[in-house]
Amino acid sequence: MTMRIRSCLSTVWAVALIAVGACDSTGPTSPVQVTGVTVAGPANTVAVGSTLQLQATVLPAGVPQGVTWSTSDPMIATVDNAGLVLGVGPGPVTITATSTTDNTASGSILLTVTGCPPPRMVTTNPVGNVTWQNWIASPTCFDYVVATNINMSAGVLTIEPGTIVGFQAGITVRIAGAAGLRAFGTVTDRIKLTGTQQVRGHWGGIFFDNSMNGSNSLEHITIEYAGVNNWSGSVIRANVMLVNSITTLFEAVLQESAAYGLFVDANTILPISAANTFTRNAMGPVYTYASQVHNVVLGVPNNTVPGFSGNDRDVFDVVPNVVAGAGHRWHAIGIPYRILQVTNRQAFQVTGDLTVLPPATIEFEQDMALLVRDGGALNATGTGVGGSIITFTGTGKSPGWWRGIGLQDTNSTLYNTIIEYGGGAIIGLGDQEPANLQITTGDATTPTEVQMVGVTLRHSAGYGLYARSIGVALVGFLQNTMTGNALGAAYVDAPLMSSIRGSLTGNGIDRIHVNVSARTITSDATWNNSGVPIVLDGRGIGTPILTVQDATLTLSPGVEVQFDANMGLDIRNGGLNAVGTANSPIVMRPSGAAWRGIRLLESTGALDHLTITGGGSSNWGGVGHPANLVIASAQNPAQVTIGDNITSTPFSQYGLVFSFGQTVAIRCAPMGQVYIPPPDTPTMHCPSG
Repeated sequence: MTMRIRSCLSTVWAVALIAVGACDSTGPTSPVQVTGVTVAGPANTVAVGSTLQLQATVLPAGVPQGVTWSTSDPMIATVDNAGLVLGVGPGPVTITATSTTDNTASGSILLTVTGCPPPRMVTTNPVGNVTWQNWIASPTCFDYVVATNINMSAGVLTIEPGTIVGFQAGITVRIAGAAGLRAFGTVTDRIKLTGTQQVRGHWGGIFFDNSMNGSNSLEHITIEYAGVNNWSGSVIRANVMLVNSITTLFEAVLQESAAYGLFVDANTILPISAANTFTRNAMGPVYTYASQVHNVVLGVPNNTVPGFSGNDRDVFDVVPNVVAGAGHRWHAIGIPYRILQVTNRQAFQVTGDLTVLPPATIEFEQDMALLVRDGGALNATGTGVGGSIITFTGTGKSPGWWRGIGLQDTNSTLYNTIIEYGGGAIIGLGDQEPANLQITTGDATTPTEVQMVGVTLRHSAGYGLYARSIGVALVGFLQNTMTGNALGAAYVDAPLMSSIRGSLTGNGIDRIHVNVSARTITSDATWNNSGVPIVLDGRGIGTPILTVQDATLTLSPGVEVQFDANMGLDIRNGGLNAVGTANSPIVMRPSGAAWRGIRLLESTGALDHLTITGGGSSNWGGVGHPANLVIASAQNPAQVTIGDNITSTPFSQYGLVFSFGQTVAIRCAPMGQVYIPPPDTPTMHCPSG
């Protein structure tokens, strides 16, 4: 061996200028180069679903014969590593063999894949357990064509992954009673149920009719071109109709319906319904009941929701039955939820927990309303980031189109939410006024607590906000806007007035309407300046008086309070702080006819940068003289500090009246004419003049 190597090396050195040479007969030789590949077969055509065996030859003879196979279009034909071709769909396709020794050497053959083989015809109703198979590999060929209505009441119809079924005109599949339908495709082998003609409404669709069979499933499936009107009664036309049934709906595509993609009644169970797509349907993606929405739009694990858009009518239709229990989450789906008007002036009622996630939109047909009551809760929590808000609106964009939202006996939260075009009429919560948002209590033992932050109430035919009744609390009331409302920003009870703040201008009547009927302020309160007058209304009571009992009422600088005719402000064993500034004085005046004025009964007060006009329409009981301000005492003292910056223009003779007893005003002169009960002297009541 050593000698032969040396012999070869000697030869190489001897012919160093020769690029290729040979040693002696016992030495190595140069490899033979691959010059090409030829591909041949018994025919140049193959039918869809059939196979054709090809042969590859690597040239010249004697070189390794290994090749790899490839196809120019796997949707027309596939080829395995042995050269076996399978026809998938009609059309031309090139099959190529490439040498494994030299990947620059290859050969090809052009084949034509001819049409689909005849499908299996379904002409009789399935009996018992039946399986439809994916016996044709092509995704363009029907495995089955159904020529008769399927009406099963027993047994399970199983459709294998990858199976394609065409339905002739008007055909419908009805799965009823004990029967079941198991159409369980995979990610790579979806099932398709379609019309023999690709025309909306060509066939009737899949109807689960009182089927509680646990086998029911529609997964990795496309159902299309159904929705013909084959059913009567309350069944809504759709590609899939579910009535009092159970089924899984996962990664289903329901499209090209002449009606809806999906109809779900109130009694159907959807154990899994996620990652579905409802698109290109004539009437919309879904028609269902309010109690079912959270099941139909269930988010996938990362809380994303698949497509509901791209329909002729991009609206998710909701029948307003009662939403009870927990777990109702309405995701943002890119199109509005529409609350339908199915009976005259019906309210969509929530007695459970309803959470609306941003940026969802819920719109109401004319004269509809949303009523949350009996311990239910509405949590509409927009973020406000990037416009991520929640909107409650009308299908018509005119004030009063719908009645608005009513919250009664509830603990609810509204963040970064718009409520608009409501206030058409009261919702039916007792004595109230129309408004976009109406908050009351029906059961005095069940408090109503509402958090409102970043809420916009606009374009109401009544008020933006109505909040009235014992037991109502407005907590966290911040950064709210009420504008474009016909009757004013808000109508509230006097004890709730201290919660009202925000941007409240630009309404039909710029005011906050405060009802004082049988309402007493019993805890310290501050009335804020929101840029609009606070108008006190005493309707419904014989003697219209707002009483502040054992508490202090503070009016912020710039506040204007208007009083109804003969209305009085009675501070009893409490206090009144009305101290404005030079740039933001406080105003207290009548809204029309003269008002009674202010009485401080055994109370304290601080008044400055204040204008009081039109008071003194009538006297205060035992105090015989009416005035803008009456300071009275029965047993305990009453004292008020009056600053220099007071304008007092009474309706009656006096600006300030004292009763007997320990009644003192530090500096009386700014109040105008003063009445001192004889035989008291001025220094007893006005020590500073």
